[in-house]
Amino acid sequence: MTQTVAISGLGAIGWPIAQALDQGIPGVLLIAVGARRRAVTEARVSAFDSPPRIVSLAELCSADILIETTPSDVFLEVVRPAIQSRKTILVMSAGALLRNITLVDEARTTGARIFIPSGAIAGLDAVRAASEGTIYRLILETRKLPLAFCGAPWVLQQEIYLSAIRSPRLLFSGNALEAVEAFPANANVAAALALSGPGFERTEVRIWADPTLTCNVHRIQLESDSVNLDTTIKALVSATNPKTSGLAAYCAIAFLRSVTSCVKLT
Repeated sequence: MTQTVAISGLGAIGWPIAQALDQGIPGVLLIAVGARRRAVTEARVSAFDSPPRIVSLAELCSADILIETTPSDVFLEVVRPAIQSRKTILVMSAGALLRNITLVDEARTTGARIFIPSGAIAGLDAVRAASEGTIYRLILETRKLPLAFCGAPWVLQQEIYLSAIRSPRLLFSGNALEAVEAFPANANVAAALALSGPGFERTEVRIWADPTLTCNVHRIQLESDSVNLDTTIKALVSATNPKTSGLAAYCAIAFLRSVTSCVKLT
């Protein structure tokens, strides 16, 4: 049985997902896209073999599966109707979910299912498994080009001049919840890690601005009673958004391929 899919936007993450769906993913079909600029979105999908409908954000919950790829200011407008409609939701903005964690309780009540992709990192399966035992310490160190942090509340509050950074500089050190509040567009990795592990207060986060980089770098250090993990991911930056890894969209596409697969990795 084919399951229908809606995507909340066609930005750096949503566009490659939509293209992959139009090219064909067994068992799933793109039927709707939400967008702020309707005419632009209609033009982008007009060449698709099966152009989806362009709908309001509230109408996205008409599909079986919602892929959330929206700015944080409309996150609730996209996700809450889908939760109330008992849909399957792939949340790409893990940081926004962490800031609205009561949505998990709402999903539990309605029967909706929320999935969080690994995004720009690897090793969440090991962190999740280690959480069944005792995690002593979990640290995330994120490094990105300075301009990737443009507009971040922390940068504005601290009056940090990103264009003046000429060598690696530690911008922030705190827990995962503090990180997603300080850098809502850059801390989805921190949120996903916290939700997989010991929680946001016990997940340490350090954020660096590094002008020497050619990619986004995420290092995870885990100490537990079952495993010690030290892994570094170098994720190529999205061609259209320096705040986003190109791997994020591929994670969503892989999730969609797994929907109807008879073999699933956990």
